[in-house]
Amino acid sequence: MSIQDNMSIVRKYYDSFNNRKFDEGDKIIDQNAEFFNPAFNTNLKGPDGYRKGFDVWLKAFPDGKVKINNIIAGDNFVTVEFTGSGQNMGILDTPMGEIKPTRRQVSLPFCETLSIQNSKISRSVLYFDLLAILRQLGVLAEVKH
Repeated sequence: MSIQDNMSIVRKYYDSFNNRKFDEGDKIIDQNAEFFNPAFNTNLKGPDGYRKGFDVWLKAFPDGKVKINNIIAGDNFVTVEFTGSGQNMGILDTPMGEIKPTRRQVSLPFCETLSIQNSKISRSVLYFDLLAILRQLGVLAEVKH
């Protein structure tokens, strides 16, 4: 696979989220893919894991969208810096428990590294600042210096 092909696969991945076309996303997910989210301490598997990971965000932010800011790609990986945004209209499941809807708008930088094998996503590691989300939702007070 070329670097351009890998970038195209990853763009389809994000487009499937933005357009809510998860059947399209399923086509580019390896059956044994792993989706690791260190902030939430989750490790989901396969196409079902891909959907479950997106479901967590869409449950909390039904209008959620991602905007790609930067892509760095190699022969078997793509790293993406993106901004995720949406209004919190549903429950957000976190490691600390459920956060009830706050109706607040959230905009947050994310970084995701995706491994590509045989034209499919085989692994994802998603990094983001959980405290920043909690602050924007108004459920965590700012620390005063």
